[in-house]
Amino acid sequence: MIASTLRISKEAATLNERLIKGLRQNRHLRDRKIARALRRCPRHLFLSEFRLEINGGSRRVSAMDLRWSAAMIEAAYQPAAAIGTREADGAWTSSCSSPEIVCWMLETLAVARGCRVLEIGSGTGWNAA
Repeated sequence: MIASTLRISKEAATLNERLIKGLRQNRHLRDRKIARALRRCPRHLFLSEFRLEINGGSRRVSAMDLRWSAAMIEAAYQPAAAIGTREADGAWTSSCSSPEIVCWMLETLAVARGCRVLEIGSGTGWNAA
């Protein structure tokens, strides 16, 4: 999947922009290249089913039929980690780091053109994308 060819709803694009703006305002996001990557790789497309934890509370969000409701899309763009994959027994086994952590990891990595990066344990794949 090539991120630049993805088409997302206006609502998802607006929520993604709001997330990026919040990350910039809170100084979690300083690099324009990373902001561009966040625009090209919409977070909700990497979360088919997830548990969102905010302020000690938890809720399960599922989009297994790929028909995203407004509430599901909004949940995907919360500034929080999302627990993202379950085993057959129902145990959650992977996650999508919070946007703040993803920005910190990518800015710290400081990838330049021509670099090759191998990410081990990429969870949902959003950070790697």
